[in-house]
Amino acid sequence: MASHIYTYTDPVSLKHISQACACLQEDGLLAYPSDVNWALAWNPASKKALQKVQQLKPFHPQAQSFSLLCNSFAMIAKVGCVEQSHYRLLKKILPGPYTILLKKNHDFFKSVKDKRAAVGARYPNSCLLDALIEAFGGPLVTSSLDFAPESKNPPTFGYEVEELFGHGIDLILDLGEEVYPQHTTIIDCTELAPTLVRQGIGAVEGLPLCEPTL
Repeated sequence: MASHIYTYTDPVSLKHISQACACLQEDGLLAYPSDVNWALAWNPASKKALQKVQQLKPFHPQAQSFSLLCNSFAMIAKVGCVEQSHYRLLKKILPGPYTILLKKNHDFFKSVKDKRAAVGARYPNSCLLDALIEAFGGPLVTSSLDFAPESKNPPTFGYEVEELFGHGIDLILDLGEEVYPQHTTIIDCTELAPTLVRQGIGAVEGLPLCEPTL
């Protein structure tokens, strides 16, 4: 079963962040409250952690890449190719509840086995994740911890995450707050003209976005 840490952010507990980093470095799978839902995080270089995710989420489409958690624009540029024209857009909306699709940076992905051409980048508005990524020293892979697609009762509290997924997770970082599952807004920046892929909780009013081609 997962270890369950009730932590805090004012200030962030360096002891708890250190425990979380140790878990990630040892092929562990971490559950955490994001700015939109409960989610998983793991070391991009860990095949064992990825196998745990695949066991927990067998319904995840194989063709759909997992996103990478970042805590700066510089880190986003490390994992994906950001056109100069995209920076103005990204600075308007990040950090926030958005997933940005980018052409992947091949220098970063030399150490990560992933043949897909695009990568999803997340830069959430979370001081807990800022501290975790900073301490880890690089981006983390992430995936939402929704229950199976047909489920009407996804977890909202940390104790529910433990009850449903504790058998497959190594550590739960819990702020003790309810996190009602929502979706990020997905914006495709693999081309010069950014395109709205999915409208989620992130606002798009006034943004220079193209509608997806049907």
